[in-house]
Amino acid sequence: YKAQKFIKKKIDDLLRQSIIDQTEIIIIDSGSPENEKEIISLYSRLYPQIKYTRTEERETLYAAWNRAIRTAKGQFITNSNADDLLRKDALEILSGYLLRNPGTGMVYADQILTSEPNKSVDELTDKKLIRFPDFNYVYMLERCIIGSQPMWRADIHFDQNIWFDESFEVSGDHEFELRVAGVYQITHISETLGTFYKAADKSNKETENLARTAAEVNRITNSFTDHYLSRLSVPGMQNLLNAYIRYLRTPAILYIAAELSVRYLTPNIYKKYLFHSVEFTYWFTCKILLSYKREKEVIKYCKKYLRYKKSEKIELLLKGLYNEQR
Repeated sequence: YKAQKFIKKKIDDLLRQSIIDQTEIIIIDSGSPENEKEIISLYSRLYPQIKYTRTEERETLYAAWNRAIRTAKGQFITNSNADDLLRKDALEILSGYLLRNPGTGMVYADQILTSEPNKSVDELTDKKLIRFPDFNYVYMLERCIIGSQPMWRADIHFDQNIWFDESFEVSGDHEFELRVAGVYQITHISETLGTFYKAADKSNKETENLARTAAEVNRITNSFTDHYLSRLSVPGMQNLLNAYIRYLRTPAILYIAAELSVRYLTPNIYKKYLFHSVEFTYWFTCKILLSYKREKEVIKYCKKYLRYKKSEKIELLLKGLYNEQR
């Protein structure tokens, strides 16, 4: 949608992939008012693996992805956003890992963050490495740590019947990945295989409406945290509580110092979310304590955090607890 300035470079980038002869490119034009169709038609006449569909009405990103996946013939699926580009062997590396590791359902790699449009990995001058952590389910409860270029098995959709929730505008991939993690292993590859374009004018979907993005993430966090905690064994819950209580006993200034040291000691590396935010640490610990009905401790920790910083998540937790007590 409104991708005319990106679409030629996007298709050229995909066509130079080392396994393009084993790859189909499915393009969904979601009622775009621009002239992408004319550009795409020049390619589709030459490359039969390019499949193009246009819808008259604009649909959500995840409705478009589901539409594309239903027509896909491949063993593996990857989304390919119009403004992000790939290293020329990226699809070969990602699919190769899935072929060698049948227990893994999804794989993801590191990326380069850039504000330069339409430049491939080897053309960039403005760049910062996004180094993702290895997959951790509890980390995923707070935010997506997988990035915009994972690859996954088509069986997830056609055998397991796990599809993207089309009600999401921004965070449907985050929600989808948590459901995938309930069935398959998700693996991080420590290689830089693509770029993530972050527009200087904040026109990226996740930054154009920050309140909407935050609301979707909170919806995911609340739902999957409750589900996760309800399935833990008694020893597992106690071990988790012990670990997070230790975090809460650490002075907040040490968290801040750790975050600043990562930011300033490695200015060319964007180490995305290698540890929880202070807010999530408090909120998640309180959710565990509520599982034990230890409301007084929850009130204490909520008030302690709110003396340090404002937080809608913590305030809602505290408000809900007071309402229950009434």
